Amino acid sequence: MKINMIGSGSIGSVRMSACTLVDDHILIEVPNGIIKYLKNQEHDIMQIDTILITHFHGDHFFDLPFYLLEFYFHRKKKKIKIIGPVGLKEKVETLFEFGFPQVLQKVLSLVTIQWIELKPDDIYQDKTIKVEAKEVEHGSLKPALGYLITIGNKTLAYSGDTSFCSNVLYLVEHASLSILDMSLKRTGNGEHMGYKDICKICEDYPDKRVIVTHMRDDTILQVMAQPLRNMTLPTKYYEIEI
Repeated sequence: MKINMIGSGSIGSVRMSACTLVDDHILIEVPNGIIKYLKNQEHDIMQIDTILITHFHGDHFFDLPFYLLEFYFHRKKKKIKIIGPVGLKEKVETLFEFGFPQVLQKVLSLVTIQWIELKPDDIYQDKTIKVEAKEVEHGSLKPALGYLITIGNKTLAYSGDTSFCSNVLYLVEHASLSILDMSLKRTGNGEHMGYKDICKICEDYPDKRVIVTHMRDDTILQVMAQPLRNMTLPTKYYEIEI
């Protein structure tokens, strides 16, 4: 499994918002501006055929219309899967209609979308991927999901935006590698984890590997000052194989 950390910033960071590309064709989160960024970095948008969305905040799914428009602009037929919480299809259709009225039907003449809406503890599986959804705590926003993503014999945990909760530990325990929200430079709050939360996870699971994401700029400086052995601060072009 090849993992490319396309973005690891929070909404106000100078870094691109949290986004991960897996095996060049699975995109986890589609934050604002990510499609142009991927094109600037010479990633082939046409290869992406599976999208995972953790929750319905703009910095996690607002570029979905721009992703779909790529196939329309290039007149390319494509079958894609879009996976996310219940309400996904309605949210994306509303977003598309707001931004590009009456264009979605033209896109759908070329693109066949399989909408996969997951409730907490649901599992989706086909010949290429298995996705297990776990509910995480992200303030008043519900649903918010974290995922276990299994391809072959490798499993990636992706927390999405979350405070420290039992399902974060479940994700870490069941994965080869975890990509975890670490928005805050000290202790987390009811919406996000902080540096001390991730330190506890890394100390309690010394044999697990953790990549931190969704960071504010001051949080990045905190990690640089006090790194842990099994915590990775991704660089701009960070890529890893598991």
